[in-house]
Amino acid sequence: QEDDHIADLIDTLEARIPIELAGVPTGNAQTLLETVHTKSREFCWTIEEAAEELEAALVHTIHQGHEPPLDEDAVRDIIRELTGTNTRPTDQLVEHANDIYETNLEVVEAFGEVLREFDRLYDEKTIEEGLLSHTDTTYHVWNYLSENPDSEWAESLSDRFDHLFIDEFQDTNYA
Repeated sequence: QEDDHIADLIDTLEARIPIELAGVPTGNAQTLLETVHTKSREFCWTIEEAAEELEAALVHTIHQGHEPPLDEDAVRDIIRELTGTNTRPTDQLVEHANDIYETNLEVVEAFGEVLREFDRLYDEKTIEEGLLSHTDTTYHVWNYLSENPDSEWAESLSDRFDHLFIDEFQDTNYA
């Protein structure tokens, strides 16, 4: 939290995200960031992809594919999809739905920005100190090979190995 802007965003996240609902045992934004960061690496998502997925979830899951400005029909569709009822929303509810969407979008964007900074600092510190976890190592190797499929190292690996045998398959990640 050395950067004042990032510190402000973290305060915003802690004030607006019901951390206990996010399944974070200690209930703070740092633990949520660490969890999302680790899971992103396990699924071999870049932090950009994780942030984009979060924004897409806001539109497609929570708001059922509708983007603002939400009108009466959009809010009715959202209510029907989420509750199974066909309720005609009031003008006040439509306005509230638009306000909630904008608030959620601000939180998602803030989370993405903090996650990007967390990722940058995490890589800087772990690489500098040589403290890479198994997940980190696997992610960095996968990322390098994915971005450089024609590299000398990638070709060397493909020349040496035809197949891989994975023991304890249930304990593997995407890579």
